[in-house]
Amino acid sequence: MAFGNEDFLIIHEFGNVKTRIVTSGETEEIEKVSIIGQLTEMLCKEYNYKRPVFIDFINFGGGDCKLSHFVSFENDLKIDDHVESTFTIYKDALVIREEGRQFSISAILNLVEYAIKNADKIKSGQSVIDRHNEYWRSQVKTIDTAQIRLIACVDISNVVRKVMETKILWREPKSKYGKRGFSWYFKHCQYQVVYNKNTSDDSVLLSLDNIHQLQAIKHCGAIVFDTDSSFYFLSTVKYPHSSRRNIINYAAQCFDPIRIEKDSNGYIKFTFYYYKPDNNTLLERRMAFYNPVTDELWQE
Repeated sequence: MAFGNEDFLIIHEFGNVKTRIVTSGETEEIEKVSIIGQLTEMLCKEYNYKRPVFIDFINFGGGDCKLSHFVSFENDLKIDDHVESTFTIYKDALVIREEGRQFSISAILNLVEYAIKNADKIKSGQSVIDRHNEYWRSQVKTIDTAQIRLIACVDISNVVRKVMETKILWREPKSKYGKRGFSWYFKHCQYQVVYNKNTSDDSVLLSLDNIHQLQAIKHCGAIVFDTDSSFYFLSTVKYPHSSRRNIINYAAQCFDPIRIEKDSNGYIKFTFYYYKPDNNTLLERRMAFYNPVTDELWQE
């Protein structure tokens, strides 16, 4: 995993739903977008909604960027497919935009459900607004963002709950000996972290409300972050098990995904760059060390 601020783009299609994510870091937010796309397609089928849905994600890698949403219906929506300069044109497309460090499945599904039920109200109430954040200024078509925040955080409906109870698999690490390693899946509104054994049964080690980063450590286990600053160590020594939850100071301001590696002493080293609290334009390097045997974390 390389440090840097070079963005890349990933597009997926699930029936009438297209997702796009722009990000600079290879975290679980990429997989989360794929899950959101699949669940959104299921939600559309529940309501027999067949019009195009475009969900656009911008994943910010650094700074204190709050989660933002924008909702609109757009005609002649032009999406760059990034394949030989081709474009896809959509008519009367429902457009949901989400910007932030970590994405919310329930918020997106709440907004999609609201839009399906209130299309005419959205079309008559949307307008072009100025969008300001610490990265850029631009314009976006949307309904009132204060209203969107209320819709996004309401308790999920029975229909959305039914959809979120579906099991959606993450890619499964494999070896020549069969299914091996750690992975996760989404089910019952939670992320289930599992150890894949050479049997048909998966061993669930953690049930998390969120997952942000998962990385295997060779001959050791794996590290799973449930936020951008808190993690668990997963071990297979004697039997698969999880450590307590550890928190790395200043990692919430991390500019890029944390680099995780095992050093020559057997410790797990975390390296990251973060914005200094007194100067949000200056990046500073920081390290932390974790002992997987004693479950101790040392920080600078």
